Formats: sequence, C-alpha cells, structure tokens
Amino acid sequence: MVRMFKVLVGLALTLAIGSFCLAKDAPPDVASALIIKLLAMEKNLVGGTEISIYVIGSPALAEAFKKAIGIPIGAAKLGKVTSGDGLPAEKPSVVCLADVSKAATVTEYTRREKVVSVTNSPQAVDAGIALGVGVGDDGKPVVLLNMAASKAEGLNWNPAILKVAKTVQ
Repeated sequence: MVRMFKVLVGLALTLAIGSFCLAKDAPPDVASALIIKLLAMEKNLVGGTEISIYVIGSPALAEAFKKAIGIPIGAAKLGKVTSGDGLPAEKPSVVCLADVSKAATVTEYTRREKVVSVTNSPQAVDAGIALGVGVGDDGKPVVLLNMAASKAEGLNWNPAILKVAKTVQ
C-alpha cells in the first residue's frame, strides 16, 4: 500500500513538473500580449510613467512589442522597444530574452541592475528568468513565475499573479 502511494505521488509530481517543461515557446504576438498584461502585476514597474523593453534574440518579438507602444501598463505606458543580440547599452525597465543560450548573462545583468526579466521561452524560466510565457501541448498559454529570480531582481508582484502562474523555485 505504501509502495503504491509512493508510485502515485511520483507519477503526479512527474506530470506536474512535466506540464510546463513540455511547454513550447510562445509565438511573438501571443508572448508580447501576455507579457504586457502580466507586467501590470509588478508593483514597482507600473508606478512610473514610461516602460521600456529591450528584446534579446528575436526581431519578430521586438516587432510584436513595438505594435503595443502607447498601451497602458498599470499607471505607466509602454514607451520604447529596442532589440539586439547582446545586453542593452541603456538600462531598460524590462529585458525580454528569446535566446535561452544567453540566460546566464541576462540574469546576471537583470539582478545587478534590478531590471525585470521576461521570456517567451519556458526553458529560460528554469535558467533564471523571472517571468515566462509559453504554449502547452493543449494549445493554451502557460505562465511561469520564477520566485527566486523575482526576489533577486527586487520584484514586487501582485499576489493575484499566483492565480495564473505556475511557480518555479
């Protein structure tokens, strides 16, 4: 009986962990729309007047964000979107990473500069990015929140985000 219980618990944990590990990268239009909505839940970010996003590794994702310039994010608005393959020359409000291979460099930067890190790649959340969106096998959006990364970046999330996000330690 105890052995069967352990097997069932192990299976349940495997399915729970696998549910977001199997998530695929969110397409640029989906990712940008979801990330903008979710950024409104970060209390430090939305108190300002203008939010800037720097996208690393995806011109298509940068273009999707540019379509949203002027959209309100809390009391602030999206004012500027820039992109490149390396770290930004000017400190942005948000760094959006699309190239998972650069996660270590980006997390070092976002933690040092206290900048919000986001991604459209669920694997990048496991690598230390604070907030990620993806698409599950069922085609539904998946939101992932890395609690340790959020703390290291000094983020202050509205607790309501926990209703929609799966947390990663």
